[in-house]
Amino acid sequence: MSSYTALSFSALPIVKNKSAKHAGPQFLQRKLSWNESALNVLIDFSFQRPLEINQTLELDRAEALLEATKARYACVMNSDNELVGILPKQELYGRTAINMARDLRIPHGDVSIDYLMIPIAKLPLVSRQQLQQAKIGDVVATLHRSGQDYLLVHDDNEIIGIVPALRIVELTGESVQIPHHANSFVEIMNAVRHRDAIE
Repeated sequence: MSSYTALSFSALPIVKNKSAKHAGPQFLQRKLSWNESALNVLIDFSFQRPLEINQTLELDRAEALLEATKARYACVMNSDNELVGILPKQELYGRTAINMARDLRIPHGDVSIDYLMIPIAKLPLVSRQQLQQAKIGDVVATLHRSGQDYLLVHDDNEIIGIVPALRIVELTGESVQIPHHANSFVEIMNAVRHRDAIE
């Protein structure tokens, strides 16, 4: 990992998602090396349209859409069709969802996904030009530094794609373990509450 450099990244508060065409899965014959171009792990929305769901959707409906499309994540859009977050499928039954249902005293399936999504302001964002000049290992270093499992890619302030850590694992066969850290008081308190519940 020491031979790779984390890309300089930022975050945009809200950006419109580039319109995309549907495309079938892309198959590679061999495993990629971390020394190859980072463009190899980019999911370009021009060719592979992501699942888009509204941020007011409830967990049960979001789960049904994710299952029906066999998607591992969804792009969360607001009422103006602006990308506001990413909803990983594994968050649907994570401790945040369970705690939120308990705290709000509602059924688990009624939790709104805007409580569960990762806001785009928390995700690392790099330009397509940066990605063109980077190696896959640099993307992994960037994910490590940010503590996130997703890297957003923009071109002229428009989100054009995403690099999930799991895609790197699939295409390289190498383990990508991201150290997740609490970034807010609420996240720290949730982590403490979870530890107390276990003990």
